[in-house]
Parts: sequence; C-alpha cells; structure tokens
Amino acid sequence: SSDLPSWKEVYRWFSKNEVDLTSDLIESLEYSNNGERLDSETILNRFEHNLNMTVTKLEKYSECPFKYFVEDILRPKERIIQKVEFYDIGNEHHDVIEDYINSIMKDEDLLLKLTRDDARALMKESIEKIRKRENLRNLAFESTKRNKYIQRKMERVLLSSSEVILFQIQSGEFRPRFSELNIGMGKGDKIKLDPYIITLDKGTIKLRGKIDRVDTYKDEVGEEYIRIIDYKSSKKRIELKDLYEGLQLQLFVYLLAMVDRGASILGSKPKVGGLYYFAVDDPIFDQEVGDPYEAKLKELRLSGYTLNDSRIIKAMDLDYENSNVLSVRFTKAGLPYSGSPLLDEEQFGILLDFVQDKVKDISSGIINGDFPILPYKKNRNDDACRYCDYKSICMFDTTNDDMYRNIKGVTNKPAEFIHLIKSKGGSSDNGMD
Repeated sequence: SSDLPSWKEVYRWFSKNEVDLTSDLIESLEYSNNGERLDSETILNRFEHNLNMTVTKLEKYSECPFKYFVEDILRPKERIIQKVEFYDIGNEHHDVIEDYINSIMKDEDLLLKLTRDDARALMKESIEKIRKRENLRNLAFESTKRNKYIQRKMERVLLSSSEVILFQIQSGEFRPRFSELNIGMGKGDKIKLDPYIITLDKGTIKLRGKIDRVDTYKDEVGEEYIRIIDYKSSKKRIELKDLYEGLQLQLFVYLLAMVDRGASILGSKPKVGGLYYFAVDDPIFDQEVGDPYEAKLKELRLSGYTLNDSRIIKAMDLDYENSNVLSVRFTKAGLPYSGSPLLDEEQFGILLDFVQDKVKDISSGIINGDFPILPYKKNRNDDACRYCDYKSICMFDTTNDDMYRNIKGVTNKPAEFIHLIKSKGGSSDNGMD
C-alpha cells in the first residue's frame, strides 16, 4: 500500500531515534569473522623454528585453513573421555596387520604354501599378541558392552582380511618389503626414510608420516618397482578432484618420498608400480553371489592406479586377465579397456610434480600465517563443517553456500586431469622418465 513507509523512511527514523541500534545493524552487514593474517615469525616461533608435520595436516589445511589454525596452532585441549574412537580402531588394524605381514613373510617358500586357514590362524596370533602388548588401549575396549562389540567386530574383520591379503600377495610377484615404514619419524633400529623436505622462501617444512606397506618387484634386468598400499577401515578410491584441491595427498606424497629417497633403503632408485587403498573389511552381501570367498576377493580388490606396463600388471596378478587383485579389465584382444585405472610413466611423473607444487602452495599458506575461514564443500552431504569440532569458534554460516569453497568442475578421468594440470603449467621433471 502507498500508505506504508518506504524502507528509506524506516532507515531515517531508526537513524534519528535508535542511533546505537542502527550503527550495530550497519556494522553487522559488513562484519567478517576472519582474523588478520599472522606474520611468519609468529608461526615459526609457535613451531620453535622446527616445522615437522604429517601429510594429514596439509590435507586438514586444505579442508579449512581456520580449522588447521585452531587445531594445530592454538591447540586447545579436549576433555579426555574413555571411549573407543575411529583412530583406536585404525591403530589396532595397523599394528595387527604389520605383525601379520611380518609373520607370513618370514619364509618365501612357505608363503606360497599357506592356506586360508593358515592365514586366519596367523592373524589370530597377531591379534592376541598386539592386544596383550597394548593393555592400556584394551581397557577402553573392555569398558562397555558397545566397545566389546566393536572389539569382536574388529577381530572378525581382521580375520577375514587376512585371507584377502594373503591371496593378493600369492597371486603376483610383488612382495611386502616394508611394513609401517616411517618417514622422518621413529626411534631405534627400525628402517626409516629421511623426512621429505619442502624448502620455501621463509622457512623449511619437514614432512613425516608412516607408509602402511611398500611392496617391491624386481624385473628381469634388475629394475625395482614399488607399490604403495594404504589400509582403510572402509572402501575408498583415489579422487583426482580431491587431489587437485589438496584433500587427498597422502598416497602420492608417500610415493614421491619413496621415488625421491627410496634408494637409501632399497639400494637403487625405485620405479613406480602403483599406489592403492586396501579396505580392511568383511563385506556382507545382500543377495546370493555364488562363492562368498570369490565375491569378497572381488569386492576388496586394490583400489588405485597401476603403471600401464603389461609386465608390471602381470607381476601384480599372474591371472591379470581375470584379476581379483586389480580393477583393470581387458578386451578379448588382451588390451585394457578404456577408462581402466592405468597411468604411464609420464603421467605418473606429471601427477607427482603437481603434488609437489600443491604441497609447496599449502605449506606457504601455513608459514605465511594465512588462515581464513574457508571450508570446502562438495555437496550437501560432504563439507568441512559437517564433523568439525570448532564450529562454535568460527561461527561460520553453513546455510550460505556462497561462503564455502565449492569444489566442482574438476574431472576425475586420468587423461583429462593430466591435460588440465599440463595446461596449467605441469611438467615432468622428477626423474621418473
């Protein structure tokens, strides 16, 4: 109605009669909860000029720089509650599988004769051994009926996984060489790699971590190839769009570290065979699938990228044309189908160069004190705020999609992804070719 006051009149009335309220309202429209950039000296002092960090920390910065700032610069202390966390499950998985791998690799001749029953028996021994050693951690597992159930489920999953791990090793010529290989960390006589060093204008960052498993294969001319395997408690695949955003760097950085520094523990510079996730799981099938064991092998195939070289593919699985180790499929003519997860040496080299540059970019953001509130968002069910413990600190408006760093438009197809990063200046200068 024309009798109603216009917004300008409302504003004029408030400006005259509610001066303080009007000032607060105007200020709120221009408010930003982002703080000022910290100077590099403050960051260096916080780390006592010794910037050692894991790749996971870089991925956390990529999720949201402010989340990294709170967790790793401010470092608030969480109230301690005795409960079983996901990392407790992951730690037990890793410890038990490391002991199991060491057991089955004691004798190469015996390895090929081991049966599924042998695998389960050896895994059972490893479970009991680690639980006896980790008595304090077991107190949490025994504290409630829920936790006891989790412990029983973990045992079932590990026993099931023992069969698949043995099958994958027996099926090819790659053999576990290092289990839980430390990069820039660890004490005692255990073999380890030096930290992977990122040199920047304002300082140096030393990347450290632990590779779950490094398998090796030596070809007929003595060239040694490596495959990196990372254990996960559920199925996971390499998403190139996540690599592009810095959200999935770990496997590639570990591969980069082995290519760059592996000669110190292998005797010569290794070549890339592949990098993979392995799901430590006991899948349950909804319908009749024939042989449950065969179905399980197929479900838990290694997930990742393999060198596009027929010799290496065969070394991964001697029955590669009907593989239950890799997800590579072949035509009747013996050629891999288009879209198979294969990369040639040049493509691996380009990806590793890209990862090297991405790690430098993220490290520069940290050392330059750049910690904006800028969480990523892929879709309505996947964003950095979903399980963040610090939402009450940043007060980020999760209802406004425009405030997120929206991830979209980056291809997941290897050839197209390689073309994308080459067009942005990527090259292969890491000595792989």
